[in-house]
Amino acid sequence: MSTPRETDTEQQEQEQTHRAVTSPLGSLAVPNFRNYWFSAVSFVMGWQILRIVIAWEGYELTNSEIFLGYLGFAMGFGTISVNLIGGVAADRVSRLALLIATQVCMTITVTVLMMLTFGEVLAPWHLLAASAAIGIIQGIDQPTRTAVVPALIPDRRLLMNALALSSSVWQGTRVFGPGLGGVLIERIGSAATFGSVTLGYGLGTLLLFFVRIPRVDRIRGNVFKELFEGITFIARRNLFASLILLTFVDSFFGVAYIQLMPVFARDILGIGADGMGLMLGASAAGGLIGTGLAAFWVKGRWPLVLLLGGGGLFGAMVMLFAFSTVLWLSLGALFLSGTFNSLSQITNLTLLQSAVPEDLRGRVMGVFSLTYSLIPLGGLQVGALAEWFGAPTAVGIGGAIAVMFAIALALRTSFARDVRVAARTAGG
Repeated sequence: MSTPRETDTEQQEQEQTHRAVTSPLGSLAVPNFRNYWFSAVSFVMGWQILRIVIAWEGYELTNSEIFLGYLGFAMGFGTISVNLIGGVAADRVSRLALLIATQVCMTITVTVLMMLTFGEVLAPWHLLAASAAIGIIQGIDQPTRTAVVPALIPDRRLLMNALALSSSVWQGTRVFGPGLGGVLIERIGSAATFGSVTLGYGLGTLLLFFVRIPRVDRIRGNVFKELFEGITFIARRNLFASLILLTFVDSFFGVAYIQLMPVFARDILGIGADGMGLMLGASAAGGLIGTGLAAFWVKGRWPLVLLLGGGGLFGAMVMLFAFSTVLWLSLGALFLSGTFNSLSQITNLTLLQSAVPEDLRGRVMGVFSLTYSLIPLGGLQVGALAEWFGAPTAVGIGGAIAVMFAIALALRTSFARDVRVAARTAGG
């Protein structure tokens, strides 16, 4: 028999759930998710600024374009090398504790860079080592951060809203973060900019201490056996393999156009570095609009249309951008590509999160995160194609692959059936 205190607690939780489901703010009406979300804003904004200031200091110290490539490689390789292990870790220990640990490690790393810069002893190898360390930390943070979201909301009907709001953090900071980083470097210098990132990370870490998630039993065993178990689970289930492969195709082939933006800005459209920033901003703004639509309008409806229609239209917009020689048309295509890609990817992640068993969530999210970490390698393949056939053809091929893969999935009736089942689960 329930005690009066337990009854009051249950009633409060039910009232909180009802308010969140019916609130225009959606998941942000839930205190747990709200604390997490503001922590993520602080963390990811700091990450966007950090990338800019590391690159700036690297170029200041070396005057070498290739060194910037080394920095990107060090960070990307670090992330890719531990993404899968990070997913296993997210299934073995408390995800909240793991998030706090990664943010503390990032804070320490940036603090060291700040002290070296203030002391005027910062050297190129410091930046390479820090980039590798940041990449490793990110490789653990990414699957953990994705896997923890479902535990922060009280009702499955809020899942797409929560995932879209989480994605909006990345989309929004892509628009404002790099510009803010440039302003801070110009106004207060690199050392103080490192310091501002440190303060942001500290605030984000503090907010996580106000987050509460249910305690669950964690797996114990051989790490590599558990990793293999997660990969086998994905490979043997059509829905999971197809959704993750769709993300890989869009990331590796579709989004690869970003690597060739300087070519389009200077040689094709003749708009220079400022125009390149405008094009990148258009894509990010479209992505932000897409996350807003997913969070506050779509709300889990039309999953198959958004998943495959959005993916196909994303590829079509990439193709339109590839062969455009008019600025306004290029900006429009980039904006719409960002919108359609966000709608498709958020639907994708919602379906994955709805269908994955809790004890495998971290490992599945580790593989899912790896597809995003491979984006720099996508830049390598599109660059090689551009050397042979030119930038427009190279980017157009990537867009065409995204379109064809979406069509191929649409023609599979078993995939459509699996999507509808997962969508019903997501709807509660």
